[in-house]
Amino acid sequence: MLAAEGLVGLVLIGLYLFDCLLTLQRAQGLLEPRGAHWSLRFPSPHYAIRGAPVALLNPLTPARPVLATLPPFVAPDARAVPASRAVRALRAMRASTRAQFVLVLIALPYCLFYAPGWPLLAVLAGAYANTLALILLAARGCRTLGLPATRVAMLAFNGLICIPLSINMMRRALLRVPMRRDAAASLRLLRAGDRGRARTELLAQLREALEDEDEAGESYPRLVALCARLQGESDDRN
Repeated sequence: MLAAEGLVGLVLIGLYLFDCLLTLQRAQGLLEPRGAHWSLRFPSPHYAIRGAPVALLNPLTPARPVLATLPPFVAPDARAVPASRAVRALRAMRASTRAQFVLVLIALPYCLFYAPGWPLLAVLAGAYANTLALILLAARGCRTLGLPATRVAMLAFNGLICIPLSINMMRRALLRVPMRRDAAASLRLLRAGDRGRARTELLAQLREALEDEDEAGESYPRLVALCARLQGESDDRN
């Protein structure tokens, strides 16, 4: 049987992995910066929670920014900002995010096993102090973007009462920033070599959405038209 320390370590990792799960809408994608360009990926077509497709944030890269595109046919919010500006506003959180990953998932389990006592207390104190730093940086980033700091209030609360959830605070904060583009419009941000793959994945998402949509519904003809446009762009490039 696992010792109590081992169970605590597994719970820490399990909670973090659970927080890396993200539900999206059909044809809603995740934008990630790749140098001077962006990558666009979509939730798994095979897994869903209550009908919502599930994406997994990379557990090994919590300091890599990620943003969610708008769902199809949703008008941008009046406070929507460009993706690059959102990343710049919250990039100060990256160093603290890396530190939190090490403190919570490496140093804390190590101290539970091999260094109980004051080293464990020191790591806990460091993790909570770093959580406060992440909260302040997230609030400052929101103000820089013209958003209310209360937008990250729930993230702050979750990170303080459940320390593994603080690791994803930067990514979760970025996911709450309103974007200007949906996935189809975001294709132009990608390199030419990545655009075809992303277009194919987006088409698959849209066709799944068509299967779930009532043909008499308002969105059905718009989905058909968007599929036809993307398919035409794909054929032109082939």
